Amino acid sequence: ILSQVNFLYEREKLLQQQAYDTIKSSILSGEMEPNRLYSETKLSAQIGISRTPVREALQCLSQDGYITVIPSKGFMIR
Repeated sequence: ILSQVNFLYEREKLLQQQAYDTIKSSILSGEMEPNRLYSETKLSAQIGISRTPVREALQCLSQDGYITVIPSKGFMIR
């Protein structure tokens, strides 16, 4: 059971990193525009990664200064 838990944890971390890299790339390429409200749910569906790893990636992007999270609404590019 412990190895299964570790596998799921590692898989979740890989998905979070993939989401982070995908979103960051979209920001740096100009594909995602500043001053526009983005939906975590829509973005999650768009990139094909479930909401939890996308939410965690967004928290990291916020800490790294790329986005501003607006609670109960979404996020904006800085």
